[in-house]
Amino acid sequence: MSDRLWEYLQGSVIFEAQGGRIAALLEYCCAQHIPLSDICATELGFTAKIPARTYRRLHSPARRLRCRLRILKRFGASFSLYGLRKRFGIIVGALCAAALLLAFPHLIWNIEFYSFDPQQQQTMRHLLDALNIREGAFADPDLLNRAVMQLRSTSDEYSWVALNLVRGKLTVEQRAYQPSVDMTHTQPSDLIAKSDGIVRYLNVRSGYYLVEKNQSVRQGQRLVVGANDENGEGRIAYMPSEGEIYAEITKRYEYTLPLQKQVLVPQSRTKNYYRLFFMGHWLNLGSRPAPPSQETVHSTTHTALRPFGFALPATLERTTVRPLALHTIQLSPELAQAQAMMEIFQTIRQEFGHFQALSLSPSVQFDEQTLTLTLDITFVANIAQPAPFQGLP
Repeated sequence: MSDRLWEYLQGSVIFEAQGGRIAALLEYCCAQHIPLSDICATELGFTAKIPARTYRRLHSPARRLRCRLRILKRFGASFSLYGLRKRFGIIVGALCAAALLLAFPHLIWNIEFYSFDPQQQQTMRHLLDALNIREGAFADPDLLNRAVMQLRSTSDEYSWVALNLVRGKLTVEQRAYQPSVDMTHTQPSDLIAKSDGIVRYLNVRSGYYLVEKNQSVRQGQRLVVGANDENGEGRIAYMPSEGEIYAEITKRYEYTLPLQKQVLVPQSRTKNYYRLFFMGHWLNLGSRPAPPSQETVHSTTHTALRPFGFALPATLERTTVRPLALHTIQLSPELAQAQAMMEIFQTIRQEFGHFQALSLSPSVQFDEQTLTLTLDITFVANIAQPAPFQGLP
């Protein structure tokens, strides 16, 4: 390892020698103790590797022996830094970055997320941004501790959150919330029917069910009782009822939809406004947008500055302002009927959750301004809902 490091620091070149007295050139290098390595014969001469500072000693003997020398490859620190000659801005920038990192250890340069999927990472960025934690902000340990407490209190998605700032890099770690089962909860409860229907199948995990498959039930009827005879000897155990009772339900829904709507539509022209967050302060890059109103819509995005992959302690904010215009939309009969159908389906989901439609019988009525959809639908859904314990049946 040390030999390779020394070789990189002193530099080396791979050259090709052609024509003339090639053998005499090799004899000269041996006599003068010129270090050659990786010697490989070619059709017109040979290639070899030589320290960069020694390569010039070959020019004079090569001319005398009528040999042509050509550099094939350069390797070493001097050649790597050669592209930075007279580019003092790069060197000054690197020194300034090192000075900032040493002078302000609590300055956030970049934020890295561990054990986050893309959606969780975006959500966490919004939460941190609301707490004024972003690239370019100052975050001392007290601020990070308060932020962790606020994150845990405002979001139930995480059971554990950690914010650690080390040398300008803020690492965010989390553990997903896993609800624990409360083994001390023994209050008995029942399950009752939220709608009329015909029971098709049951999935009762706790409690004693009072209905059977293909049995008709009415709304409010008790389906599962929170008590059970454990061993058949009359010893009753009370418990909370848990499970699903899926029933076939037939209902009629009606929805009225206007055929004309006036909506505010965003226009195609936009205008962007920028400002830079650096060292805990905002710097306006040009004019600022007017406050949001009913005639415009504003969208704001924050982007960490990373030119060429190098993290800078700054955040660029872009505010896009798009004007709104009032338009009258005329719905076609087919589109209005489809939208009314989706609204009815949404109502069923809000009432029963997931459902499976078995049959649909729609009927449509039009007048000058509205459409009325009447839908007779038969579907299968869970009709069980918790209710207080009503005693033994």
